[in-house]
Amino acid sequence: MSASATSPSENGTIPPNRVLSWLDSAARVTSLCAFAALMCSILYDWGFYRALDISLAEIPTSISDHIRSGLVWIPGALFGLGLAALVELFTRRIEGGMTEEEIAQSSPHPERTRRMRNRPMTALKIFAWIALILYIAFGEAFREGLWITWLVLWPALGFWLSDHPRIVQRRSPMLVLAVVLVPLVSLPIWEFGHQSGKHKLGLREPTHVLLLDQPATSHDSVVVHRFLAGGILVGELGTPGTRFVRWEAVSEVKKIGSGESFRGFLCSWVGLCPQGPRQSRLRNQSREPDN
Repeated sequence: MSASATSPSENGTIPPNRVLSWLDSAARVTSLCAFAALMCSILYDWGFYRALDISLAEIPTSISDHIRSGLVWIPGALFGLGLAALVELFTRRIEGGMTEEEIAQSSPHPERTRRMRNRPMTALKIFAWIALILYIAFGEAFREGLWITWLVLWPALGFWLSDHPRIVQRRSPMLVLAVVLVPLVSLPIWEFGHQSGKHKLGLREPTHVLLLDQPATSHDSVVVHRFLAGGILVGELGTPGTRFVRWEAVSEVKKIGSGESFRGFLCSWVGLCPQGPRQSRLRNQSREPDN
């Protein structure tokens, strides 16, 4: 065989069919990620509006509104995933890249080492059951504890549902993984949106000033819950409920600056630092007696 008859892989070039295959796979992965992000955004909005006591059917939302809400939850989700990956890499580095079995076998007492390394997960399961019992007994006061309940107990239940030998033979591993991962991811995103909506309802100061042209020119100091393609969803301080204002009735939107900067853990939570102007104003307002 002559030198000119060498295959493309032999002279260092990538075959065109392989490049097309990579591009096709990348397009499919991108489409799947975009669809998953859209579904997660709808779940986030569902939880957000549920906290405002509004259903999705009552709000004139569009696909662009759900895509825009992804800018709210995606950075937090990426930060959480990045932090979890960093902890995992740090742990693997400390353990020298060994697996659980390799760590146990390298110990003088393998069985004792296995029991000790299983104790954190056992403790998490105990805490998860305690959190679930407290929520059932006392309700919303212990709602935050349901995070650990869901993240710990659902994977065990999800894999148990597909653990029968006959089901293992007939069900693909990807389907088993989807049965576990889809609910595991969906509920935290819904809860994230719900907590964001509750945060909006808990604001005690207006966030924006609206200049309205209809029915008469007026200024409204409101808490903006959401900017939508068709209008603005706002809440008025001291008034229950929400109001939808169409863009045709709004001539100007002015954001009220908070004037806050990062104050650190000891300043924000412990209160060791002197308060800034905004914090002092809030304290004085809270001390004023109601007329």
